[in-house]
Amino acid sequence: MLKKGDCIRVQTKTKDDVFGVCYYEILEVGLRAPEKGREDQMDGLKARMLGGSGPAAREGMTIIDSQFKIATEIASGIIEVMDKEQAMRLLTATPKRAVPGEGVPRPATGVVEMD
Repeated sequence: MLKKGDCIRVQTKTKDDVFGVCYYEILEVGLRAPEKGREDQMDGLKARMLGGSGPAAREGMTIIDSQFKIATEIASGIIEVMDKEQAMRLLTATPKRAVPGEGVPRPATGVVEMD
């Protein structure tokens, strides 16, 4: 059972099979489960991303997930639980990988991107 202050290390796989790792800190527990059909369960949690590598790493992003789903991913080896000190050590040692296409100019298509 995760508790406030715990950290998790998540192996990620995104579009085009780009792999990375993300670190999250648990901010709140005991929230309503976010999965459809489990709304009556109170095993939801809120976490903030500390950072990571790969295209999925967005420092400061907040997520809502459930203890149930995280437990299945811990059992399959996708998620590892640790304390914040260990997570920060590993995060500091994690090499940052470039996001595919980032920094590469796009061909002229007549479309203008607005920020």
